[in-house]
Amino acid sequence: GTAWDARKEFCSENRIVCMLSHWGFGMVYMLNVALFVALLREIFRPQVLWFLRDPNDPNYHPFRDLFEESLFKHGR
Repeated sequence: GTAWDARKEFCSENRIVCMLSHWGFGMVYMLNVALFVALLREIFRPQVLWFLRDPNDPNYHPFRDLFEESLFKHGR
């Protein structure tokens, strides 16, 4: 309990620092996930990770997909 209470108190007093630190930790986490998936792509056959989009595919347009597909599909 006290560590959680201290964290809530710190975040309520220092909102900008709390938001920036959470954003930074999230970016580092996503970078690690992307590096891990890239490592798995080197090790496994392409059929093993069929459910993940390949960023090296010339037909892959992530930003176009963000705008064209519905919010419900992204939330899935």
